[in-house]
Amino acid sequence: MRDKNDTTIIIPTFNRPDFCRRAVESAMAQTQPCRVLVANDGDPLPHEVYEGACYYQTGRADHWYLTVYDAAHRANTPYVTVLCDDDWLEPTFLERCFELMAPDVAFVFTESTVHHRDGTTELHWGSSMRGDGLIRSEIIGDRLLRERRIVTPSCCLYRREDVLRCLMPGGVPGFRNAMKGCANPSGPDHALALFALLYRPSVGYISDPLVNLDAGEQSTTMIELGRDSGCDLHENYDNARLAYHAIREAHRQIGGGRP
Repeated sequence: MRDKNDTTIIIPTFNRPDFCRRAVESAMAQTQPCRVLVANDGDPLPHEVYEGACYYQTGRADHWYLTVYDAAHRANTPYVTVLCDDDWLEPTFLERCFELMAPDVAFVFTESTVHHRDGTTELHWGSSMRGDGLIRSEIIGDRLLRERRIVTPSCCLYRREDVLRCLMPGGVPGFRNAMKGCANPSGPDHALALFALLYRPSVGYISDPLVNLDAGEQSTTMIELGRDSGCDLHENYDNARLAYHAIREAHRQIGGGRP
């Protein structure tokens, strides 16, 4: 088992104390020891909401990706998970993800259970993904482009260095258009996964649903599932896809290397 100082679960939050507490509790319950860092963009939270975690007020309510970028800097651990405040983890999430993490793996992500407000549930990926193991980054990238699918950050174990370089303003060509989501993570969350694919040849996938996604009205989860067709943030996802495709094709043309 890895040391606690290897991993930080970052929880960016904005005025959702009940959801945030659930997210914090799930992070604190991991069988793999880790740090938990709550980055609050909203009103001050009662201590009982973040008890057991590190906590700070960002003084910012404008750009989700800047909050995550700043929190990743503060984390100072080799690995991070960015847990949206309305989602929560199963206890073995980190432990299982580390079973597949390797030097050539861009990130590891797991299946997730989507919880609808009417009490029904569904699997995010379902039968479209089969079995645990490693998948070539190009194959996942192609699927995300072709099927307009999204890997939500709550389901991923990332390297901190990749989060920093993928979310650094101006760090990746096409960044500005992909990050127009402002306070909403829609766009930056997709760009994070896509841009991380550019740096390593493989991705790890776990078929067990180890993450729970809240699918409330106008939630990011509903946008990812294609159920919120009236949302004006779909352009942000399209911009992230276009930026990834352009960068990948450019590197193919100059010899197939990675950035």
